[in-house]
Amino acid sequence: MEVVFFIYGLGFFILGFAVALYPRKNSTFALAEHLYLIAGFGFLHGVNEWLDMFILIYQSSDTMVLEIIRAATLPTSFLCLVHFGAKVIPLSCRRFGFFRLLTPVLAAIWLAAFLLGRHNLGMWDIWSRYLLCFPGAFLASWGLMCQLPDFRKTGFPRVVSSLKIAAGSFLCYSVLAGLVVKRADFFPASVLNYPLFEQYLGVPVQVFRTVCSVAMAFGIIRILSIFRWETRTELRRYRDEMAKSHQMAALGTVGQTMAQQLAEPLAVARVFLERLLADGDRSVQDGNTNKRLRDSLKEIERANEIIKSFYSAADITPSPTAEPIDLQQIVSRIIAVFDEDSRRVGLEIFTTGMDIVPCMKIPSRQLEQVLFILIQYVIDTAQQLRPNKLLISSQAGGGQLVLRFVDNCGGIAADKVQGIFKPFFKSKGQTWDSGLALAVANRIVKAYDGDIGVESETGRGTTFEITLPAESVY
Repeated sequence: MEVVFFIYGLGFFILGFAVALYPRKNSTFALAEHLYLIAGFGFLHGVNEWLDMFILIYQSSDTMVLEIIRAATLPTSFLCLVHFGAKVIPLSCRRFGFFRLLTPVLAAIWLAAFLLGRHNLGMWDIWSRYLLCFPGAFLASWGLMCQLPDFRKTGFPRVVSSLKIAAGSFLCYSVLAGLVVKRADFFPASVLNYPLFEQYLGVPVQVFRTVCSVAMAFGIIRILSIFRWETRTELRRYRDEMAKSHQMAALGTVGQTMAQQLAEPLAVARVFLERLLADGDRSVQDGNTNKRLRDSLKEIERANEIIKSFYSAADITPSPTAEPIDLQQIVSRIIAVFDEDSRRVGLEIFTTGMDIVPCMKIPSRQLEQVLFILIQYVIDTAQQLRPNKLLISSQAGGGQLVLRFVDNCGGIAADKVQGIFKPFFKSKGQTWDSGLALAVANRIVKAYDGDIGVESETGRGTTFEITLPAESVY
């Protein structure tokens, strides 16, 4: 039986450990917010079964301390299940909103039943199972099944089947652990108890409970994979959004560049046409010629208006008020987005000094875009045949925030550094092409009264330094 109790407790402890460690932050699944209760049940009940194991091993000694600890862990673990079901079921079935009161109600009934009866550890165990374990495990099973429609929408049959396995295991456990109890002289403990169960089935009920614990752990751990899928989907969506933002900003940069290039020749053409028209007015006039000249001037005016619209559409207007920006959150999210790409080129990304929250006029979304562009640049220039590293650091002071990106990815020639922020810049001899990306980053930083600089050493690496105004830092 010692081995049975060890495996029994191990199954629950693994369940609690897996749920506690798995990332579920910001999940859209209603289940995620309350899985900590399943983790609590797993930890507490695993410890409870190991206490049973030690009580069996040291039964010739005084085990009162172990039994008292067990008397605390047993009902507390079951209360976790009651509270889980009471929280999760109303999220899917609103008509059961009153279930939120089940935890204090059942706890009060359980305590009253014990206080009004015989006061011993045996009765404490029996009432804990009847009034907490049976309803708690049943509610947990019900709560899991309520999540079935949401899980089916993901299109993962494996996760759906795992949910059913976990729910079925909790349902079986509600009977095996909640109704099969120690023998007592009252119904149903006098009929459905440990000795009679073993007499009719040939094995102790703890063996069946162990199977349930392993099945629970198996089902719940496989369910947790849905949160990894959700995280990857969210990161992919975030990356697509950043790519679209970059494309729109690039279009703005192209618009400004084209407008700047077109404005000068149009201005020259306008001057020539005005002179021709003035000369025509002083000479023998050809009505048709003068009309064409005036029409041409009108078209040039129209072209100038279009150019002005390009400028205004591409213009970045700073926010009138400064807002706090969580650097750690922004940088962590972008690093997660580039996780696969950085591993592909052997790039390790380190951060330091990100535990600050500066108040800045640049929106967090546009700061993200700048960081996105610079990290993408480093990945594009990384050489796969060497260990590549990128250190992102921040420093605040004097009303400014300074962000530095230092890499060892080979660098670029000194005579090419000055043109790196120009649209469609390409350094000869390099396999990468900055295109419009760095021009967009430069444009965003300059729009918020910031500055972006670059230093590079051929064969070693490149350092980008961004300086932005910061009104205060927390």
